[in-house]
Amino acid sequence: EYLSMGTNGSGNLRAYRYLRLLSNVLLFMAFATLFVSYATAIRPILVLELLTTILCVTIGVLNWRAGSREAMLYIVSWLVFWVGALAIISSKLGFVATTAFTENGLALGTGLQVALLSFALADQLKAMEHAKTKAERKAGELQQNLNAELESKLYLFSSVAHELNNPLNYISLGSDGLKSSAQNLTKQVESIFVGVESTPEVQRVSEAFSAEFGAHDKSLQNLQIGVRKVAVVIGEMRGLTGVDGDSWYPITLAESL
Repeated sequence: EYLSMGTNGSGNLRAYRYLRLLSNVLLFMAFATLFVSYATAIRPILVLELLTTILCVTIGVLNWRAGSREAMLYIVSWLVFWVGALAIISSKLGFVATTAFTENGLALGTGLQVALLSFALADQLKAMEHAKTKAERKAGELQQNLNAELESKLYLFSSVAHELNNPLNYISLGSDGLKSSAQNLTKQVESIFVGVESTPEVQRVSEAFSAEFGAHDKSLQNLQIGVRKVAVVIGEMRGLTGVDGDSWYPITLAESL
């Protein structure tokens, strides 16, 4: 996590795979200690641990050179640990005098390593929080842009609905007037044939009038159906824009309960 392994290019990805392989081998060796002696298992385990440490430090150096602050703290923490370990080893081998520092070098190095790794973790959490804040800010800006675009489209819908509503009202009133006139004209034509002898010629003329009035009535019905459909669309557009408040639509009694 400190080194962001497996995410910063193909080189780190290969190193991450090698590290996973070493970790799996170490787990296998730890399991093998149940069946072999400690003296037999400790040597390959130490070699594998050394290789793992070298690989981690190598990855840290590469990421440090790439500009990773967490990797820098990671490397420094290992250097501090190695200084402490080297101090106590040198003291035990007689290369340096035994002092309080050499006697407690490993403990001091471990403590400083943990502290530096904690700083690296805190720095990483801070970077993640910064990235989260940046993402939230971008999301807010995107939401504002979407809201502005939606408002412009709703304004366009409102304008179109208003422009269509007035002509639709005239068409609706005109169709109602034509229907009323056609009904009056039909009654007047029917009154003409009242009391007239029903001859073939009279019957033919009457049927012609009836057919013409029927076609006229059918055309008016189609016109009114089209007007009602357009009115529904305009009502939905006006309801969507909220120009008349919230849109209303019929529901059943069961749905209301």
